[in-house]
Amino acid sequence: MQNNIIFLQSTTLGYNEEVGLIDLLITHLEKQQNLFEPIQVIVPNQAMAVWVKDQIALKNGICANVDCVVLAGTVIDNIYLANNTARQLCDFNQVKFIIYKLLLESDLTSYPDLMEFLLNKTTNTIDKLKAFELANQLQGIFHEYLYLRTEEMLNLAKSNFNAWQKSIWRQVQYKLTEYDTFLDAYSYFANLTDSSTIKLPKSLFIFGLTSIYPSQLKIISKIASKTTVYWYYQACSNEYYGDLLSEKARSKIEQKLLRKPDLSIDDLYLTAGNPLLANLGQQSREFVELLRANEVNVYEFDIEGKTVVSPDTSLLKLLQHDIRALKQRIRPELRLSNNDNYYLEPIELNLPQQSSVKINVCHNRMREVQVMFNQLANVLNNDATLKFSDILISAPDIDEYVPYIQAVFDNEYSLDSQNNKCYLPYYITGNRRHRTSKIIDTVLLILATPYQLTVSYLLEILEDANIQNSLNISQDDIDTLRKWLNDNHTHFGYSEQDYTEFGYDSFSTYSFKQLLINVVLGASLDERIFLANDQLPYLGFANDIVVPYDNLDNAQINLANKLIVLINLLEEQREIFYCDEHNYNELDLANVAEYLDRLKEFITSDDEFGLICDDLIGSIRTNETMVVDLAVVISLIKEHVGLIKNRLSLSGKINCMSLQYARNLPSRHSYVLGLNFGEYPTNYQPNQLSLLAKEWYLADRNYTIEDKQAFLDIILATKEQLTLSYIGRKETDNSEIKPSPVVTMLLDVIGQSVKNFWVNENDLINLSYDYQGIVEHHALHPFYNNQQKNYAAIWNQVSQLSANETQITNWNFAQLSPIKLSKEQLDSRLDVNLRTLINTFSYINSNLYKTLGIDTFDNDIDLEDAESFELYDSLVAKSLFNYFENYGNKFTPDELNKYLHAKGVLLYKEIGDIQFNHYYTVYQSYIAKRGNNKIKLEFSEKITDKYTVKFADEFYLQDNSIIICEDFTRLRDGDLAKDINSLSYSFRLKGLISYCVLGANTGFIKQHDIQNILLRQINAVGESKDFVLIVDDPDVVRQKIFKYYIRSLTNPVLIHQGSITAFANELTKSYLPADALIKARGAYNGFNDKQFEKIQADAILANIAEDYFDYMKNINGVNDIVYIGEILAQLREKR
Repeated sequence: MQNNIIFLQSTTLGYNEEVGLIDLLITHLEKQQNLFEPIQVIVPNQAMAVWVKDQIALKNGICANVDCVVLAGTVIDNIYLANNTARQLCDFNQVKFIIYKLLLESDLTSYPDLMEFLLNKTTNTIDKLKAFELANQLQGIFHEYLYLRTEEMLNLAKSNFNAWQKSIWRQVQYKLTEYDTFLDAYSYFANLTDSSTIKLPKSLFIFGLTSIYPSQLKIISKIASKTTVYWYYQACSNEYYGDLLSEKARSKIEQKLLRKPDLSIDDLYLTAGNPLLANLGQQSREFVELLRANEVNVYEFDIEGKTVVSPDTSLLKLLQHDIRALKQRIRPELRLSNNDNYYLEPIELNLPQQSSVKINVCHNRMREVQVMFNQLANVLNNDATLKFSDILISAPDIDEYVPYIQAVFDNEYSLDSQNNKCYLPYYITGNRRHRTSKIIDTVLLILATPYQLTVSYLLEILEDANIQNSLNISQDDIDTLRKWLNDNHTHFGYSEQDYTEFGYDSFSTYSFKQLLINVVLGASLDERIFLANDQLPYLGFANDIVVPYDNLDNAQINLANKLIVLINLLEEQREIFYCDEHNYNELDLANVAEYLDRLKEFITSDDEFGLICDDLIGSIRTNETMVVDLAVVISLIKEHVGLIKNRLSLSGKINCMSLQYARNLPSRHSYVLGLNFGEYPTNYQPNQLSLLAKEWYLADRNYTIEDKQAFLDIILATKEQLTLSYIGRKETDNSEIKPSPVVTMLLDVIGQSVKNFWVNENDLINLSYDYQGIVEHHALHPFYNNQQKNYAAIWNQVSQLSANETQITNWNFAQLSPIKLSKEQLDSRLDVNLRTLINTFSYINSNLYKTLGIDTFDNDIDLEDAESFELYDSLVAKSLFNYFENYGNKFTPDELNKYLHAKGVLLYKEIGDIQFNHYYTVYQSYIAKRGNNKIKLEFSEKITDKYTVKFADEFYLQDNSIIICEDFTRLRDGDLAKDINSLSYSFRLKGLISYCVLGANTGFIKQHDIQNILLRQINAVGESKDFVLIVDDPDVVRQKIFKYYIRSLTNPVLIHQGSITAFANELTKSYLPADALIKARGAYNGFNDKQFEKIQADAILANIAEDYFDYMKNINGVNDIVYIGEILAQLREKR
């Protein structure tokens, strides 16, 4: 029986003006008599389907009659059913449910190993989750058998399958009596004769298909005996490479040849050739061999003339030429074969600014995407002919990069000549977390709620976009809810029952139930009513105390109602699916579907989402009598998500997709992320329960070689620039991480092929390569040691506030600040207090970033210097201090203790009592020592002709002395300082600034008869020590402080507290600035220095961080460490 497969092979698909296989397809389609007659084209994936239809539409203007079908299976099924109208093919995804029931109901004692695996030894019953997982695996195994071991499945008794697998498959077949499988379709086509008449399309077209099951190829061959099949195949080379030897195969054969010295590798007819094609093209080689085994004739088609390699050839074109020519470019001394037909001489290229192949090495995925954004923005700026759709971004799994792409591309932008923001438009397609599956992700998020609901998990639910849309809440609402949870000290659990097992008796203070009660009561009870009647704001009910939370307005009552609905839903779900914290309830899928129906009404905000949920619920109702638990339900839903067809399309934007879809798509610029060692290519291992793990045949599915082939296809499909990216540095110690083996192989080939990269070329033993211009290592922080042109949003913000017309992509420290603020903007920043000024000298660029609209630090909890409390204790101390200040002089300690227990500020019972007594004692000591008379200082001071600073703050006065204490949360348990230089950095700053601003108003000093200004250090055990302050010329220092503050509004400020302190301390001892500078340098970049790491991470300062002192000296710039150190050194202790 002769087949009519017209197999057309070319190395080119066709792109823009380039003629290739797509033009052949269009020509053949045009020959169809009726342009509106439906035509089916089999393609390898959805991306190719979209691309083919786009190309047909561009050339013909119409493609409505062309139906691109992914993979051959669907077409074969349709032809089978068209000729067997009484038959019905089974949905093979339902087979797992049949197997699941069989595993639960069958007698498995004959298979002890299987029984041992499934048995739950605690309950002595079959573990339902294990049974479902095994059923799922067996479904996949049987599906492989159908297509890859078809003959064995038809002759089951003679097959080598496990006995228990045969038994289960026979039972499955019995259950499927009314349905057909691929075995029936295969048998039908196998039995066709020359005289058989069947319904077939006039012609069948296969475009770009790179692999096919052997059983399907046999069916296609049968179909081709009845109609013409046009097959368009993009080959890696027009030369025959079915016998090309990979490095791994060569190594194994060489080991065998060592035992037979009379043979050589050339005697085995396994040729040398291009190493990229040999090692990465195994899938296409197996495909070529499969075609030969089925006697398919190949017709070569290549209109494009062969590339002429010259020194002006780009590196990418050189690689592509050598792959297609089946040549290895390597020096003669390193060749493994004597056959010169396989080799070419290395070449020296003109590569002054090589950009056709680039490899970026980063520390994490976020940095990969940031680097990519800068590169693409620069490419687009430099090439006016480049369209967004000419750029293709891919990754082994694009889902892994979606949040990073969104975070960077949604926030970073460039500026046009009119200072308008220009974002790079992108389109993520084919990812699993497409909108169609996001609603299912929300269902899974709700179902996965732990038995003990925690605040963190509730917030994770609230952050879900579908929940936000359903509840009609915004990010501001979530921030409000976060504040409610924090203010009410909510931790976990629905009610007091959830605390009982931890030994808490009748305790619900930290529960969500208590939160809801507090909020509901607070909506109707005003705290001021209690205080007006000299009562603490709480209510007593029998043994319970409730603290109404009235920190909400009428508009937030609706938000409280939504929170109540959500928490009640989660509690109801727990009752349905859990017996207790460690055990699930068992229920049938009908009850599960009923609950999911209610859940759907809660989480869906539009009809499309409702339909998606209905599809999920419908699939569950198909087997509604099946008994499951929550673990199986979640597994079922995850399976359903995997079955949702990925919606893949191409747009006029920068297209982003997984590598499997991008592999053959032509593009001018291709950027591949995530080529990490151990992650790509996939280390595929067949299921060990499958016969494929023991007997491997030609064309058996192997995801490892598919990944390698996809990488090779990307190299060949890219027209101008190929950029590869991988995580090649550890964040902890910056040590090197190897890239994916495919990247290493590509670099080796480049090194061997191009003389430009040779080092020690005359020393063959120590021959190495310098890949300068190809491999670029990027810093962990986006702005540190970054030579790449940077398009981060911060520079655009600087540009927009600057007087410069050009876009700024780095700070020029040798010039005045480019930022120009209006008088109105400055006036709002010229009202200052102690905290404002202290922050200026305590945090990197704090004022500049406020000018740019960026908030980068939290001054509520400052972790500088040594702290006496842990972070949690600092928060408690701050909270208790506020309550003590507000209520301490109005109510007794017992009343306060009772209130703070009910409020949840204190821990449970006795522990909370200890906590209260400790902090209350410290507080009493603190207020006794900080001074008892609060006075307010206000004044204005003209700093320049343009700027006048207005200062206002309060101070404590006692016995003719201004007392300056540290904040309550900073009190230490340790010994008191021996001298003023041993005090903390911020405390010394507070003293210095206070002394200088108080000295600005002699009338204020006289009015209050202030004799001394002193720093009073207090520790947590009630001890104190006074340091009477002196500043020689406070007016000059105050002017410096104010001028520096104004400068900091538009200029960078580098703060390294350790280095500033070292400079100031040495200057007070020796009075020699040179010695002080040496000390400051030594403290600047110490081992494991967190402050230096912050400077490295700062957008503006990062590039000068390492050599800051020399850099500022060379440009005669302001050295912030020296400037602040000199100011701080003016503070001395009065003797």
